[in-house]
Amino acid sequence: MIDEPKKENAECSSQRLNYIHSLSEGGIDKIKFSINEIKQVMEIHEKIESYLADNKSMSITFSMVKNYSRIGRFSFFVKYARESRNLGHKILNYCSALETLFSTDNTEISHKIGERIAYFLSKEFTKLDTYKIIKKAYTVRSKLTHGANIDNKLIEELPDISKEIDTILRTIMNKIITDEKLISVFESNNQLLNNYFNELLFAE
Repeated sequence: MIDEPKKENAECSSQRLNYIHSLSEGGIDKIKFSINEIKQVMEIHEKIESYLADNKSMSITFSMVKNYSRIGRFSFFVKYARESRNLGHKILNYCSALETLFSTDNTEISHKIGERIAYFLSKEFTKLDTYKIIKKAYTVRSKLTHGANIDNKLIEELPDISKEIDTILRTIMNKIITDEKLISVFESNNQLLNNYFNELLFAE
């Protein structure tokens, strides 16, 4: 698919089979959407794409440059996860997406991210459940990145882990992109973002 050439920040994408998105729990299936659901998707998609274009953080730009949007990097990893048919790779990229927004240093990463997201989404999900599923996702990620085996019990849980993490990612994006204050917070430097999380966790 190719955008109108005169369009600012025009993009070109391939329709090859290896770029077809798969379900969060794996596989491909037919899904029906209502007109209202499609309109909601179009609205949030427009908000995200317009924001990324305004901040020069579209997919055609190298995402590792200093001023690239955190939200843009988040979107990049989510897209890459949805293109993967391998559930382990999906979860790995989902974890990378979470890190772009919720990590401010390299210590106790899985614990900090699980805790921060649990509190950030405390109105949407039970904190303990959120923390546990993120810790499980990071167990999968660690095994995969270190070339280790995964026991059969955890393998059986991969579809559920991936689906739940995908739901968390969607909720995070919808919550941030519709709130200018949160956009500002998550696009700030590590120190300011760290202060925000400390206030979130230790607020009276």
